[in-house]
Formats: sequence, structure tokens, C-alpha cells
Amino acid sequence: MRPIRLVHSGDNQAVNVDEESTDLVLKLLYEDDDQPVVGRRCAFMIVTGKGGLEPQMMTTDDQGEARSCFTPTEAGDYKIIAFAAGIDGPAHHFIGTALKEDDVEYPDDMPEPPRPGPSSSAPPPLPLDADAMEEKFFSDEDLHGLDPSEPPRGFEITYGMLVGLLAAGALISAIVAALT
Repeated sequence: MRPIRLVHSGDNQAVNVDEESTDLVLKLLYEDDDQPVVGRRCAFMIVTGKGGLEPQMMTTDDQGEARSCFTPTEAGDYKIIAFAAGIDGPAHHFIGTALKEDDVEYPDDMPEPPRPGPSSSAPPPLPLDADAMEEKFFSDEDLHGLDPSEPPRGFEITYGMLVGLLAAGALISAIVAALT
């Protein structure tokens, strides 16, 4: 039997109660040539949380993917496991949180949201003391060993920085989705 590599998406979602989640996807690829595993039986099962899961059983499509959607009926954390024929144990554990609008608590000291008014294409200017800025950010003693006479070096994004930015973006998206 050829070794199979598993790929998944749809994890760590924040889903509103009675709204369908983004697809929970389990993708099976042959390890040696990345070709999809077509027609493999798969099943999804709710372990914790309450709601509907459709479909629960299927076979992988032409892309090697098995998809299911979870619609929570109660707020709280949920866990769904996926199985694939020929794979020992669960192929993946999908986790997430079901949110209910009534469950969102706002602090008492939260400021009022801005009221609609005349639109402006630019935000109001910030108070700025240019002399203090120049002194703080351009003084030679704060350069930490950099030579101001050298041309600036290019900015490089490391893998860790990229992963952090993607994680922050996903977290912000989940928060925005939860609040809307």
C-alpha cells in the first residue's frame, strides 16, 4: 500500500450558533507523487459540542478531498474528528468555538461607538511635535551600532514573522466574525 499524506483545513473556527461553518476539509495525497487519493471512504463525527454535521460519510473526490460542514445548535467549544479508510486512528481533530450573540459580554466602561456623521476621506490630523520626533528617532546614540552614513539595508521577513502575521490575521478575522 502506498503511503498517504494528510492535509486539512477548517480548524480553529469561531462559528455563530445556527450558522454553517466553513468546510472542514480532509485531503488525502499519495506521499510519493502528491497525486490525490480518489474514492477513499471518510467519516466525520462530533465528539464534543452540539449541532449538525453534513455529510457525515463520503468518499474523497477527484481532488482527494472529503468535506463536511458543522452547524452548532449551542454555544461552546466543539471537537470533530475525521477518519479515513486505511488510516489508523483519527486522521484529524477539528476544533472550534460556537458563539451566540447573547453570550458576548462587553465591559461597562466600553466607549460608545462613533455615531454616523459627515463622511471624510481622511482621518483628522494627529497632534505632532516634529522637533521631539526628530530628536527621539534620529539621535545618533539610539542607533545601536548602525552607521548613519551607510545606506539602509533591505527589510527581510523571516518565516517566523510570516507565521506570526498570518496567525494574527486569522485571530483578528475570528474576533471580527464573532462580533458581527
